[in-house]
Amino acid sequence: MKKLIATVALVSCFGLIAAAKDSTLVGRVADSSCGTGTNAACVKKCWTKGAKAMIVTRNGKKYTVSNMSAVKAYAGDLVRVQGDVSGTSVKVEKVKVLKAAKASSHAMSGMSM
Repeated sequence: MKKLIATVALVSCFGLIAAAKDSTLVGRVADSSCGTGTNAACVKKCWTKGAKAMIVTRNGKKYTVSNMSAVKAYAGDLVRVQGDVSGTSVKVEKVKVLKAAKASSHAMSGMSM
């Protein structure tokens, strides 16, 4: 019985570790207030007011970015991000700009983080 309990506990721990999976998302860098990412200036303004960074995919699914600094330079841009996805949250590891937002002025366009 002890072996069974130990095995179940071990399997459960591995399940929790595997819950965050490395994924690639394509979408706009947006904010949690408006959530569209179509206006870079609006996204940046909302961030200064406390809104969270998000990736909004083409099909409208929204992922909250847990490490906002990874996408801060890409407000409103269409990007491909790689990172650990857990539910509707993503920890971004790499960013590639697919299409810069109009009037976007970031110094690190196309660079990975």
